[in-house]
Amino acid sequence: MKSNGELQDQYQRYDMIQEELSTSRDRLSKYESSAYDLSNQLSELLLKYKAVANYRDAELARSSSKARKEVKGRGMELIQGAIVFIQTEKARTELESDIKEYESNLLLLDQTHDEDFSEEQERNELTTVLEEKRSRLAALPSSSFNPQQFEEFFTESPHLSESGLDWADPSDPVEPEVPIVPVTIPEEVATPPKIPPSMNSETVVIEDDDGSDSGVPSEQPTTGELGETETAAADPEPAQPELEVPENL
Repeated sequence: MKSNGELQDQYQRYDMIQEELSTSRDRLSKYESSAYDLSNQLSELLLKYKAVANYRDAELARSSSKARKEVKGRGMELIQGAIVFIQTEKARTELESDIKEYESNLLLLDQTHDEDFSEEQERNELTTVLEEKRSRLAALPSSSFNPQQFEEFFTESPHLSESGLDWADPSDPVEPEVPIVPVTIPEEVATPPKIPPSMNSETVVIEDDDGSDSGVPSEQPTTGELGETETAAADPEPAQPELEVPENL
């Protein structure tokens, strides 16, 4: 009887162990299923994270490229404005200098009194050229260039790497630069006023055979002509010897 009771206890323990084992297997199966689900969720999260990271990088690269283009465009705009400003100021300075020169020439005409000099014609020519210069000066375009903005942009702007705009891929397409078209200003060939050569009119005294003086106005040659005359007078032609013919022949 005692051995049968021990056997029954052992059977009961065996059954309990089997139930616990079955329960543990069920739990293990549930845990494996949960682990599989968690692994799938982790894979999905990793894919979403990669997609978000790629989207973030693309947005940052796009923002960086846009910022670079805006900065570059603003810089090119300032540089082109500076070039136009310099060309305009140079042309303005030249025209103002020409205007002052022609105005001084007109003032000099009032002090010129020469019979062979056509003052009216020269005055008309100078006045025409002067009016043309003034009209060209008035037609010069007014530039909106501000040197202070140009200086601040190229001296106080931080580097792109310091401003956080250095993620852009160097292979990003770059828009073609706008060519800088210089301002063409037609040059006017100034015709200087013609000044007639000055002639020194003096009275030359010529002695006649009877010793009387007769005043004949004549134009004295210039220094070059006078030198040539003196040279010719200093070197007279040699006199030809006269042949004597004998009377007996």
